[in-house]
Amino acid sequence: MKYAFIDIVRADAAFDAFGKDYSKLFANCAEALSSVMVDLKTLTAGKKHTFSLQNKNIQSLLYDFLEEIIFVKDAEQLLFNKFKVIVAKKKIYELSAECFGDKINAKKQKLGVDAKAITLHDFKITKTKDGYKARIVVDV
Repeated sequence: MKYAFIDIVRADAAFDAFGKDYSKLFANCAEALSSVMVDLKTLTAGKKHTFSLQNKNIQSLLYDFLEEIIFVKDAEQLLFNKFKVIVAKKKIYELSAECFGDKINAKKQKLGVDAKAITLHDFKITKTKDGYKARIVVDV
């Protein structure tokens, strides 16, 4: 399972995402976040957006990563449905991401709700027997 929506809040969207390693966990979190905003099947992957991030803390890196996706949605009007993410631990955690999607177009895409921010409410990454789990609450 990549991710599952949970009903813990009323005004926001919340999900648990899973991954065998941090790279897969981050990609699955991004996919879940995107699926809050758009039906992923209605979005083509014609445009590529890349970026890199660093942080000493893995949870802070995940927060920064998801916030960057929301920022790009707001600033460049891009939504994504495919993600290639590499998270590596060197002196600090380093992330490189390739996100594939398209400009927002209500005539071609089935849009969901507008994600405004990632909240820190119940935000966490935990180790599981199969890898990692992240709990994310999205302010919509």
